[in-house]
Amino acid sequence: MIVAARGPSILTPLIAESLQHAFTTFDDAVEGLAEVVEDAVDTYGRALAMCSIGADFDLLVAGWSEARDCGEVYYLSSIDRPGVPAWTVSKCGPVVISPNDDAMTARLQRHGAALDLNRRDPLDVALLIMDEQRKVKGLQGGDEEVHGVGAFCQVTTVTRDGISSRILRRWADPVGVPLQPVPATHDEDGAALLPWYGEIDAAAPAPSHARPMISREQRRRMEQAKRRAS
Repeated sequence: MIVAARGPSILTPLIAESLQHAFTTFDDAVEGLAEVVEDAVDTYGRALAMCSIGADFDLLVAGWSEARDCGEVYYLSSIDRPGVPAWTVSKCGPVVISPNDDAMTARLQRHGAALDLNRRDPLDVALLIMDEQRKVKGLQGGDEEVHGVGAFCQVTTVTRDGISSRILRRWADPVGVPLQPVPATHDEDGAALLPWYGEIDAAAPAPSHARPMISREQRRRMEQAKRRAS
């Protein structure tokens, strides 16, 4: 099973550990997901609340259902989302794109045939979508809208036989500095044109004047919380 979350950085390993101990199959995990996640959040509530963006989260779990013999993805959030009340498990698909907004939807529509899965490798399409996501600004737990997609693009594939994962692209986003993604340009077929920010495989060092996103004291408290949780 795959567990992915948006929210406190320590949430994903804590939830994954809780699910691993509670269930032996993906189908069982889907049935009991909300209860186990809520218990885990209650247990580690103090550590989650110390996160600089708050304790709220969005959670995705994916795996292969033996009962239905297919891959499935389910969603759970600690807050109400359009059409999905908080702490309600809902099935996703066939396509989920987040973050997204009206401007991004319009940009994707302009790609036209470049997003046609019959003409292109699905992973090429995924990179095009993620390139557009890097331009989206939104609230990430604070009062100021910021870019929230960066560092790398990872694809994880679920089949009946197992799960595989690999990095498709890395961006040279300095660690500890608010994201300032450089827009890519594309030719008429959707191929990226140079100069392309994503061609740099190693993370660039943070400039000397850059201000860390969290204080030294916040980092110390987070490390203490992680040690207590482990």
